[in-house]
Amino acid sequence: MIMKKLLFMLFATTLLLVSCDDNNPIDDNKKYKVTFKVSLSDTEFGVESGTKWPVGNYCQYVIYKENGDVYTTKVMEAGTLDADNIRIVEEIPYGNYHIAVISAKKTANGNLAFEPSKYDTDYCNGNHWAAKGRDNRNIYFETLSFNFDQQVSADIADLQLKPAWSYVSVRVKDADVCTLPEGTTHVQCVINPYYYGFSIKDKKPVSYYEQSATLTNTGFLVSVGEFREDKAILDIVASKSQDAVFKLVFIKHSQTESATILGEKVIYTGNIENGEYITLAGNLGDDGEPVQFEVNPGEVLH
Repeated sequence: MIMKKLLFMLFATTLLLVSCDDNNPIDDNKKYKVTFKVSLSDTEFGVESGTKWPVGNYCQYVIYKENGDVYTTKVMEAGTLDADNIRIVEEIPYGNYHIAVISAKKTANGNLAFEPSKYDTDYCNGNHWAAKGRDNRNIYFETLSFNFDQQVSADIADLQLKPAWSYVSVRVKDADVCTLPEGTTHVQCVINPYYYGFSIKDKKPVSYYEQSATLTNTGFLVSVGEFREDKAILDIVASKSQDAVFKLVFIKHSQTESATILGEKVIYTGNIENGEYITLAGNLGDDGEPVQFEVNPGEVLH
């Protein structure tokens, strides 16, 4: 009889504990609110003075499941954003996720910078300009892997989007007196290999091409008159790359004849990071003389 009472008491205690746990069960199908605050990095690189969000940029976010499948994706259209209080608010089940957030302008055809499919293989292919090829100008991005459970606050993180490009300016100190190949009418800066786009998962560059010096595929072309007066080529867009080669190309061109390359000179070889204002400064010297321009990170030419 005593043994039966003990067993009954043990069984009742177990039921009580289970009942208490059932007051707050974890339901795999139940959704809970999760919030992210979105802003640009502290440097506000590339943003017009007095603004906190690029004019005309939308904000797209993708929440991926742990296995990389897309759970949900939405776009906050340009013009509807409160730059002081951009927030992502979703309801999702507890679990492990990845979130990717991008700020960019839509293409001329109204397309987004990337169409999500799978976290491990998705990529942004940069901007496609009819006259200037591709680049990452004005694209800001960040991604985060996170565990969402009952121990985690609904306000998970402040996602600071980082620029996917840098601005490079070339300052030629002796541009007013240096000797250029005879017949030169234009000077252009060319970067090889030229990278654009990046993977969503690890932010590494995914595409590149060999730039050629023409009048249509980049925005780096200046007339000889401007080159000698300004002693600079400004706002060259470059993306993260290793051992990038910068060279000045000297071109002859007129309304009656196609562009002809008369010569070129390598001025710098090195690595480029994103989100920087970089100036390459030096003298061209005599024709045929090798040069290596100095790198001045943070210097902005106007």
